[in-house]
Amino acid sequence: MCGTLCCEYGDGILLSILVPKWKKCFEENKVDDIIYHGLLKHMEPGSLNTFSNTAYQCLKKARKDRPTMGEIVQKLEMALEQQEVFEDMGKRMNFEEMRRIADLATFPLSYITQSQLLLLFMRGMLVDDGKTWFSVNKKGQHCELISAPKCMSTSDNTLFIAPKSNLVSRSVY
Repeated sequence: MCGTLCCEYGDGILLSILVPKWKKCFEENKVDDIIYHGLLKHMEPGSLNTFSNTAYQCLKKARKDRPTMGEIVQKLEMALEQQEVFEDMGKRMNFEEMRRIADLATFPLSYITQSQLLLLFMRGMLVDDGKTWFSVNKKGQHCELISAPKCMSTSDNTLFIAPKSNLVSRSVY
Protein backbone atom coordinates (compact mmCIF):
# COMPACT_ATOMS: atom_id res chain seq x y z
CA MET A 1 0.00 0.00 0.00
CA CYS A 2 2.82 2.40 0.82
CA GLY A 3 5.28 1.12 -1.75
CA THR A 4 8.07 0.76 0.82
CA LEU A 5 9.47 -1.77 3.23
CA CYS A 6 8.21 -1.50 6.80
CA CYS A 7 11.76 -0.66 7.95
CA GLU A 8 14.41 1.74 6.74
CA TYR A 9 18.00 0.53 6.54
CA GLY A 10 21.24 2.41 5.99
CA ASP A 11 24.62 0.69 5.65
CA GLY A 12 23.03 -2.58 6.81
CA ILE A 13 21.77 -0.99 10.04
CA LEU A 14 18.12 -0.66 11.01
CA LEU A 15 17.39 3.08 11.04
CA SER A 16 13.67 3.16 11.71
CA ILE A 17 10.48 1.16 11.70
CA LEU A 18 7.73 2.83 9.69
CA VAL A 19 4.72 1.01 11.21
CA PRO A 20 4.16 3.56 14.04
CA LYS A 21 4.20 6.38 11.47
CA TRP A 22 1.66 4.52 9.31
CA LYS A 23 -0.63 3.91 12.29
CA LYS A 24 -0.46 7.57 13.30
CA CYS A 25 -1.27 8.73 9.75
CA PHE A 26 -4.28 6.39 9.64
CA GLU A 27 -5.53 7.57 13.04
CA GLU A 28 -5.20 11.21 11.94
CA ASN A 29 -7.03 10.56 8.64
CA LYS A 30 -3.86 11.29 6.66
CA VAL A 31 -3.67 8.03 4.71
CA ASP A 32 -2.95 10.00 1.52
CA ASP A 33 0.40 11.00 3.09
CA ILE A 34 1.62 7.39 3.22
CA ILE A 35 0.04 5.81 0.13
CA TYR A 36 2.36 5.26 -2.80
CA HIS A 37 1.46 8.24 -5.00
CA GLY A 38 1.60 6.27 -8.25
CA LEU A 39 -1.10 4.07 -6.75
CA LEU A 40 -3.17 6.77 -5.10
CA LYS A 41 -4.27 8.52 -8.29
CA HIS A 42 -5.71 5.25 -9.65
CA MET A 43 -7.55 4.05 -6.55
CA GLU A 44 -11.26 4.38 -5.94
CA PRO A 45 -11.63 6.03 -2.49
CA GLY A 46 -14.01 3.36 -1.18
CA SER A 47 -11.57 0.65 -2.17
CA LEU A 48 -8.69 2.55 -0.56
CA ASN A 49 -10.74 3.00 2.60
CA THR A 50 -11.58 -0.71 2.81
CA PHE A 51 -7.98 -1.68 2.09
CA SER A 52 -6.43 0.79 4.54
CA ASN A 53 -8.90 -0.12 7.32
CA THR A 54 -7.96 -3.77 6.87
CA ALA A 55 -4.25 -2.97 6.89
CA TYR A 56 -4.67 -0.89 10.05
CA GLN A 57 -6.52 -3.72 11.82
CA CYS A 58 -3.62 -6.03 10.96
CA LEU A 59 -1.21 -3.71 12.83
CA LYS A 60 -2.90 -4.20 16.21
CA LYS A 61 -0.49 -5.49 18.86
CA ALA A 62 -2.82 -8.02 20.49
CA ARG A 63 -3.49 -11.06 18.34
CA LYS A 64 -7.13 -11.18 19.47
CA ASP A 65 -7.63 -7.64 18.10
CA ARG A 66 -6.36 -8.53 14.62
CA PRO A 67 -8.65 -9.95 11.93
CA THR A 68 -8.49 -13.60 10.92
CA MET A 69 -7.12 -14.56 7.51
CA GLY A 70 -10.68 -15.29 6.39
CA GLU A 71 -11.78 -11.79 7.40
CA ILE A 72 -8.78 -10.26 5.64
CA VAL A 73 -9.49 -12.16 2.43
CA GLN A 74 -13.16 -11.11 2.58
CA LYS A 75 -12.26 -7.43 3.03
CA LEU A 76 -9.59 -7.49 0.31
CA GLU A 77 -12.05 -9.11 -2.10
CA MET A 78 -14.52 -6.32 -1.28
CA ALA A 79 -11.83 -3.68 -1.93
CA LEU A 80 -10.97 -5.36 -5.23
CA GLU A 81 -14.63 -5.44 -6.28
CA GLN A 82 -15.01 -1.73 -5.47
CA GLN A 83 -11.91 -0.97 -7.52
CA GLU A 84 -13.05 -3.09 -10.48
CA VAL A 85 -16.50 -1.44 -10.58
CA PHE A 86 -14.82 1.96 -10.55
CA GLU A 87 -12.37 1.06 -13.33
CA ASP A 88 -15.11 -0.52 -15.45
CA MET A 89 -17.24 2.61 -15.13
CA GLY A 90 -14.31 4.76 -16.13
CA LYS A 91 -13.93 2.78 -19.36
CA ARG A 92 -17.59 3.29 -20.28
CA MET A 93 -17.94 6.98 -19.48
CA ASN A 94 -17.68 9.77 -22.03
CA PHE A 95 -15.52 12.28 -20.15
CA GLU A 96 -16.05 15.10 -22.65
CA GLU A 97 -19.81 14.83 -22.03
CA MET A 98 -19.17 14.66 -18.28
CA ARG A 99 -17.08 17.86 -18.43
CA ARG A 100 -19.90 19.64 -20.30
CA ILE A 101 -22.40 18.54 -17.65
CA ALA A 102 -19.98 19.50 -14.86
CA ASP A 103 -19.86 23.02 -16.32
CA LEU A 104 -23.65 23.20 -15.78
CA ALA A 105 -23.37 22.45 -12.05
CA THR A 106 -25.06 24.98 -9.80
CA PHE A 107 -21.89 25.19 -7.71
CA PRO A 108 -18.37 25.00 -9.22
CA LEU A 109 -16.87 21.52 -9.13
CA SER A 110 -13.27 21.00 -8.14
CA TYR A 111 -11.47 18.12 -9.81
CA ILE A 112 -8.16 17.45 -11.50
CA THR A 113 -8.34 13.89 -12.78
CA GLN A 114 -11.01 11.94 -14.62
CA SER A 115 -11.26 9.67 -11.56
CA GLN A 116 -12.14 12.65 -9.37
CA LEU A 117 -14.75 13.81 -11.89
CA LEU A 118 -16.25 10.32 -12.00
CA LEU A 119 -16.53 10.30 -8.20
CA LEU A 120 -18.34 13.65 -8.28
CA PHE A 121 -20.82 12.21 -10.77
CA MET A 122 -21.35 9.13 -8.61
CA ARG A 123 -22.09 11.34 -5.60
CA GLY A 124 -24.34 13.59 -7.66
CA MET A 125 -24.66 17.33 -8.18
CA LEU A 126 -27.21 20.06 -8.59
CA VAL A 127 -27.60 21.41 -12.14
CA ASP A 128 -30.07 23.69 -13.92
CA ASP A 129 -29.93 26.41 -11.24
CA GLY A 130 -30.61 23.86 -8.51
CA LYS A 131 -33.75 22.44 -10.14
CA THR A 132 -32.23 19.07 -11.05
CA TRP A 133 -30.09 16.57 -9.14
CA PHE A 134 -27.89 14.69 -11.60
CA SER A 135 -25.84 11.56 -10.86
CA VAL A 136 -24.39 8.47 -12.48
CA ASN A 137 -25.02 4.98 -11.07
CA LYS A 138 -22.52 2.11 -10.88
CA LYS A 139 -23.53 0.92 -14.36
CA GLY A 140 -22.61 4.33 -15.79
CA GLN A 141 -26.24 5.26 -16.41
CA HIS A 142 -27.43 8.85 -15.92
CA CYS A 143 -30.04 9.52 -13.24
CA GLU A 144 -31.93 12.77 -12.75
CA LEU A 145 -34.16 13.93 -9.96
CA ILE A 146 -36.09 16.99 -11.12
CA SER A 147 -38.11 19.44 -9.04
CA ALA A 148 -41.90 19.54 -9.37
CA PRO A 149 -41.98 23.25 -10.35
CA LYS A 150 -39.73 22.45 -13.31
CA CYS A 151 -42.31 19.91 -14.50
CA MET A 152 -45.23 22.31 -14.30
CA SER A 153 -46.15 24.63 -17.13
CA THR A 154 -46.26 28.17 -15.77
CA SER A 155 -49.34 29.14 -17.80
CA ASP A 156 -51.87 26.43 -16.94
CA ASN A 157 -50.26 24.30 -14.21
CA THR A 158 -50.17 21.22 -16.45
CA LEU A 159 -47.56 18.57 -15.98
CA PHE A 160 -44.63 18.66 -18.37
CA ILE A 161 -43.64 15.23 -19.65
CA ALA A 162 -39.94 15.04 -20.32
CA PRO A 163 -38.81 13.61 -23.65
CA LYS A 164 -37.38 10.08 -23.69
CA SER A 165 -33.64 9.91 -23.22
CA ASN A 166 -30.97 7.52 -22.06
CA LEU A 167 -31.89 8.15 -18.43
CA VAL A 168 -32.32 5.20 -16.12
CA SER A 169 -34.72 7.07 -13.92
CA ARG A 170 -36.25 10.46 -13.75
CA SER A 171 -38.04 11.32 -10.53
CA VAL A 172 -39.94 14.36 -9.42
CA TYR A 173 -39.51 15.87 -5.95
